[in-house]
Amino acid sequence: MCLTEARPTVLMIFLLRFLVGAAMDAGIFADRNFGRILLTALAWELAVFSAYLFNGVMDVHEDRVNGSHRPIARGTLSVALATRVAGGAAMLSLLICLVLGTEIAVAVLILLILGWLYSGPPAFLKRRTLGTPFTCVTYGMLTYFVGFAAAAGDDWSQPSAALFMFAGAMSLWMGLVGVPAKDLSDVSGDAAAGRRTLPVVCGDTAIRYAMSATACVLAITFCLVSAYITPPLNWANVVMLGGAAAVAAISLSRS
Repeated sequence: MCLTEARPTVLMIFLLRFLVGAAMDAGIFADRNFGRILLTALAWELAVFSAYLFNGVMDVHEDRVNGSHRPIARGTLSVALATRVAGGAAMLSLLICLVLGTEIAVAVLILLILGWLYSGPPAFLKRRTLGTPFTCVTYGMLTYFVGFAAAAGDDWSQPSAALFMFAGAMSLWMGLVGVPAKDLSDVSGDAAAGRRTLPVVCGDTAIRYAMSATACVLAITFCLVSAYITPPLNWANVVMLGGAAAVAAISLSRS
């Protein structure tokens, strides 16, 4: 039930981002320490699991208003048990970091602290208009970096322009397109809990237009810049353009 509360699809997406960071710039299929990569992936996934489980603990009110079927909102998983499991996962993640190096440990610690500040006191970033986009972009960049650092070992300090371009574009997409899209279905609960998300503040129609425009601008900018700097990303350009077109078509058809 704790795994369900932490959203397995989210954990899988974070793992994919991690693997992209490892494979894209550090030669994951070359002579690399696969044991270190797997151990880092475990530590990172435990940290993400802890942060999202804690988020479920702190989102009970709005989840119930929104009709969520996750275990805590349904009452099949107690808040106390979920809190203990989240704390245990965080501690285990940090313990694994003791053998992974300073850069991995610092990244895991930042993720855990930001997860706490996002969901709970004193910051409650989830209640602020830019809190969720900021957290999401930071999580994305950290995940790509940790994947790269895990595979690169001692050479982690010299990522290529391709990795910077891809990680930056995808992280901005997560924060500026994915976040408002996700929040569109949760307006009632977010408003009831005092959260000032973009759809709550600006309204459904305005956010759909803004989200569509942002998706297209990000995709076109990514294509133009990477065409001159990082030609190997051409296929990623095509996929991002397709995604932007899909977001715009679906959003504008319902605005």
